Amino acid sequence: MAQAGKAAGVARSVASPRGVCVDSSGRIYIADSGDGRIVRIDDMDGSNFVVYGSYGGGPGHFSAPEDVRVDAAGRVYALDGERCRIVRIDDLSGRNWTTYGTYSWTESGQYRTAGENSRNLPA
Repeated sequence: MAQAGKAAGVARSVASPRGVCVDSSGRIYIADSGDGRIVRIDDMDGSNFVVYGSYGGGPGHFSAPEDVRVDAAGRVYALDGERCRIVRIDDLSGRNWTTYGTYSWTESGQYRTAGENSRNLPA
């Protein structure tokens, strides 16, 4: 059995949980503000610990997610308060990263205005 908080040498903990929600399958989503990521677990034992994101400003990165929600279609919405944006992804693979907010970052580290979508930025 794995040591509590570890799975194959990877830390399975959250640094500063802010928001939590449960999807229609009973999986638990956590806005891990301290590690700049979204965590999903299957149960309160931490089974199937899945992480999306890391600290930063561009696609795939959060500054400090404060809340998380999942809609009926399974899309994940995260409030990244320090970046003044809402992020929507199709699932925890990060597919179709979309942002809405005043201070989102482009991949080159520049601000863009509300409603601009990072998946439409040139490569």
